Amino acid sequence: ISPFTMSIKLPLSDDKLIWDTFMSQHDPPVLQVSIDLGLMAHLLRTPSTIEEAATALGLSLRGVRALMGHLAACGHLVCNGGVFRVSPATKSFVDESAPYFWGHMLRFDKDNNRDPATRLLETVRESKDVKQASMDMWIAASVPEDAAQRITKAMHAHSFPAALGCAASHHWDSVTHMLDVAGGSGCFAIALVDHLPRMRAT
Repeated sequence: ISPFTMSIKLPLSDDKLIWDTFMSQHDPPVLQVSIDLGLMAHLLRTPSTIEEAATALGLSLRGVRALMGHLAACGHLVCNGGVFRVSPATKSFVDESAPYFWGHMLRFDKDNNRDPATRLLETVRESKDVKQASMDMWIAASVPEDAAQRITKAMHAHSFPAALGCAASHHWDSVTHMLDVAGGSGCFAIALVDHLPRMRAT
């Protein structure tokens, strides 16, 4: 019998869920930085080892190793024999020439100096409507052009695949004209008209 007795009991369950939640905060910045540095574009063109990618992009080996390791753990990259390539599940969303490119959405909070945790804290603690400023500019129809472009690109990024799915998976036989209220980038109208050339959208 051990002479040592634990006075502090083990937690009721393992800490996997809390660790997964904590680590997930790093996923969007890692993917965004990898896009901004050209790493994802490079790997789309040329599957590479960590050393080859670092050399090609003129980046630190240590930094690229950390990025690519994290991306592989998340499933964005696959590794075979030390050579990394962009996974099929991620390929369409990190290609800047693709209509589904997610970079605009990943950069959205950064471009708008938005800290999600601070905004949530203010909302819960003070019942503060943290979106009011952005709502006011839409109501007043005085959205700065650069802000409108950022918002539209971000909204298009996360909505366009769903719009294509909507167009392909529903029965539109009796519909010839679609009115899209608050249509954002127009992605649902674009998808429907592309899928059904007889369709007209407003």
